[in-house]
Amino acid sequence: HDDADWRRMLAVAGAETADGTIVDRNGIPDPAILARIKAWAAKRTAAEAADLLQRAGIAAAPVLPAHVLGSDAHL
Repeated sequence: HDDADWRRMLAVAGAETADGTIVDRNGIPDPAILARIKAWAAKRTAAEAADLLQRAGIAAAPVLPAHVLGSDAHL
């Protein structure tokens, strides 16, 4: 993923920043932005979140536990 993907994800999650930055000069993510992304994700299923991110052009897929994979018709 690149900076454009991050900006699109922030927009989808409603966590945009005024200057578009999400990390400090040391590469450490801003805790406030991470909290907003976490709150956004907590309101959705993994499939819903992945779908919204995919619609924004971001490669995304839900991470599934092993016991769920056995019931996936595609595997």
